Amino acid sequence: MRHDRYLNCLLLHSQQSHTVYMHKVNCMHEAGLRVTHAIPPNSVRNPDVVRLMKEYQERFSDELVFWIEPDRQMLDTCGIKMNQQFFCHHTREAKSKLAQAMVSLYWDVFGFPPEAMAHFNLDAFSLKALKQASPELICVMSLVFE
Repeated sequence: MRHDRYLNCLLLHSQQSHTVYMHKVNCMHEAGLRVTHAIPPNSVRNPDVVRLMKEYQERFSDELVFWIEPDRQMLDTCGIKMNQQFFCHHTREAKSKLAQAMVSLYWDVFGFPPEAMAHFNLDAFSLKALKQASPELICVMSLVFE
């Protein structure tokens, strides 16, 4: 197998369907594929998931993408009352707070800032807030740009 090129598969981790997620990851690894794990804040807070992601990085050269979907805990931490999980639907002030909180959480858990982030939809102000919160950020993925 050639190791100078990889086909990556992007998977969004879900604690609700962790068993299905693990099955998909194992199938991809058995096929010789690397996985890009999109991990949301609730998964980043789970030590078992973090340990597994670190193992995958070391063993398979898998990559991590921070899935920036604010959960209730993140919103409460930032003092945001609006229960909106789409990052770009928040006010500019809220986006800045969320971006800082997201980067801080990732840094505290992994020991380095996120280089890649993703979500369903983002806008220019979201991108600016994320880059300001994490100057090391080199990749932002979005299915929709508003």
